[in-house]
Amino acid sequence: MTPYTELREYHEFPSHTPWIAADARLAPFDPTCFVPDPDYRQLPYHAWPEIMVYQGKAPIPTQRPWVELGRGLYRTGEIPPSPEWLGATNLIAPHLLVYGDYRMGAAYIDNAGNSLSNLAFRLNLEMDFKITDTERIHAFTGPLDQGNQFTRLEFDDGRVQFNNHLDQSFDSLYFEGDVGSILGGILNAETPFDMPVAAGLFPWQTQNGIWFNDFVLGTAVTLPARNSRWLDIANYDVTFFAVYNDIDSPAFRVGDDVRAYGCAGFFDVLDGYVETGYAYLDNTTDRSLSYHNVSIAYTRRVWGLASTSLRVLVNAGQEADTKTADGQLILWESSLISHKPSTFVPYFNAFVGFGRPQSVARAGGTGGVLNNTGIVFETDGLNGTPTLDATGNNTYGGAIGLNWIADDFSHQFILELGTVQTFGSDLNRNASGNQYGIGARYQVPLNYAWLLRLDALHGFLEGQEDLSVLRSELRWKF
Repeated sequence: MTPYTELREYHEFPSHTPWIAADARLAPFDPTCFVPDPDYRQLPYHAWPEIMVYQGKAPIPTQRPWVELGRGLYRTGEIPPSPEWLGATNLIAPHLLVYGDYRMGAAYIDNAGNSLSNLAFRLNLEMDFKITDTERIHAFTGPLDQGNQFTRLEFDDGRVQFNNHLDQSFDSLYFEGDVGSILGGILNAETPFDMPVAAGLFPWQTQNGIWFNDFVLGTAVTLPARNSRWLDIANYDVTFFAVYNDIDSPAFRVGDDVRAYGCAGFFDVLDGYVETGYAYLDNTTDRSLSYHNVSIAYTRRVWGLASTSLRVLVNAGQEADTKTADGQLILWESSLISHKPSTFVPYFNAFVGFGRPQSVARAGGTGGVLNNTGIVFETDGLNGTPTLDATGNNTYGGAIGLNWIADDFSHQFILELGTVQTFGSDLNRNASGNQYGIGARYQVPLNYAWLLRLDALHGFLEGQEDLSVLRSELRWKF
């Protein structure tokens, strides 16, 4: 039957109802949803601007990876044919990339009357061996840092000291792929389902790095892009994980054998999205320090005026006399939607912490659980500059500031005020008294590969001398 015949026969049966799925509903026709095409006949026609849409383009210089073997990253020219070694539906598309960034930071630190300057160096190397479009082996190493200590020069009272922290080990080395794509290739059929997996020493960051932010040895499996009509959930993902080693947390002693098992979810629901997480941390060295870690967050826009997020983190279950993870943390993050919502962002973040709230895991250079609350709480990840207390240990407070980015993204400026207020006994509290801080940051791209960042912080610490930090960082991306 020709397409013309099909069309003619369709119109011969005006009452014909198109086939729809059982769980779908046909929307009624609304003539107000359709309007005539615009009429441009009264406007003069200029062909040259239309031609320049296509011909008026020029290549933009971009930085390329250090090493780029195989298919490469968005190269020009024809894409070579892909071998079918893993099946006709899971084509081989190999490449080997080595990329990352180099950072050099200079800092002046005056902390409680002790002044120190340092010049620190950091090299992040990402190595990506892509096998197919869904399978790869990835590795990361920081050869200039070890144990959150970076190779640096320290200047103190006219003396210069070189601290060597070279490290040749991998921070991560893992396999990442999709079980559905692998099975489809083996069966020489279309992908029957999606099931991303990761195994090895891999980085995992959830809930903006507040609940989990670490390199861990384990496995993770995700059930992605699901939905539930009955619960009115348009889309949700659920990840199940098991961690066998390399958990970094202040809740445990160095050398403790700790494992973690749990799941994390992301749900588009209630006109926003909900993030959930549960983990049981099993300290096989000292069972009395094992505990449950639960988190839930809800994020949405409010009347087109503000974006807001409410997050709750709860630790429970430790039986030790001296508990290290027995707290609760409530975080509220909000930003106003201005006339330039992407570049002019006033924000206000607040928190209250009871006891000793802990993330499931935090790598050494990621700061405290309040790292994202504001720049006065944020670690620099290089020079080791101090901040306001970011533990949430029997404290409350927040940060108010302005994040302004130029319309052409040529520079960024942040100005912020923050505070930490203490309550309860100071015997087991990290902050000895109330703290107030003012922070500023300026970033400017020097070209397509180099970035300059300037930071300043001054903190007023109750019962202690003031805290002052001046810092500059030069970053080269490759």
